[in-house]
Amino acid sequence: MKQRTGSYAALTGLLLVAAASPIHATDSGQACHLPPGWLTTTDLPEGSDVIECDAIARIVQVGDVSLPVPRPGTGISIEKLYPDYSESAAITVDSSGAIEYEGPGGTTGAEQN
Repeated sequence: MKQRTGSYAALTGLLLVAAASPIHATDSGQACHLPPGWLTTTDLPEGSDVIECDAIARIVQVGDVSLPVPRPGTGISIEKLYPDYSESAAITVDSSGAIEYEGPGGTTGAEQN
């Protein structure tokens, strides 16, 4: 079999790179450009469609905790307990796929100095 070179090889490489970097359109018409690896709430802002952005099961940093993006219609939360206070963070995704974040601004008990 003859090995292909030149513009065919370059085009194949370009197509592979494009396939490895998905770009999805959201309901608002904006393109969803998610970086590889863990995400921040800036990368995937509230209201983003996790289905169209292919974000389900991706890890998002919410404050100082990391949580996986749940499936539509579900949520996930974590509570960190300390001797005199607690902190919590949560991610919920409504049935249409829109994501919402909670915390970690919400602390209970005595505030840490």
